[in-house]
Amino acid sequence: MARWADRVYALIVACYPRKFRKEYAAAMKLLFHDMLDDPRTPKRRAWIAVLNDVANLLGGLRFGALLGALFGALIDLTWYVGRTDIVPLDLSVGLVLISALFVAAGFVGARRSGTLAGGIWVGLVAGVVSGVTVPGDDLMFHNFPFYDPMSFVFTMAISAAVVMLFVILGASLPGFSRYRHRVGRSFGAFAGAWRENLD
Repeated sequence: MARWADRVYALIVACYPRKFRKEYAAAMKLLFHDMLDDPRTPKRRAWIAVLNDVANLLGGLRFGALLGALFGALIDLTWYVGRTDIVPLDLSVGLVLISALFVAAGFVGARRSGTLAGGIWVGLVAGVVSGVTVPGDDLMFHNFPFYDPMSFVFTMAISAAVVMLFVILGASLPGFSRYRHRVGRSFGAFAGAWRENLD
């Protein structure tokens, strides 16, 4: 029993931020393992500790969802201002502002959570919330440029992919110094192999 339980708990611990894992992961796993092996400790006590850890993680997800909803609302507001001409906003300026908000959502989410996944989660929620602009265009401005379901699906898929690229870029920025050395090494190895093939 302890073997599969240890694996399940290791997956839960892996969801914590990198800095936290580096400091506490080994001790958390050992404590859980010892609680399961100790005949004097009821098994339910070990699983209550697991549920507590899951609740902490879900609390972080809930905060990320609220943060993502805030960024999504800002994106919706930018879209609305651009569509109504409340403030004269050129289309390209509006797109740059919206793109910057998605980068910011990923960045802030990664900084607050300490993980790349936390940044992506905030950006994903922002994307879902800002998705109301599509039916909003039809309902408020009678502009729905999709005449068949396939064009709608393909356009939404491409839009989602572009948005997630901006979010991932933003979420990667806090850890850029960590990745810079690896990227430089990989690029150097690629350039070296390229030169050898040319010779």
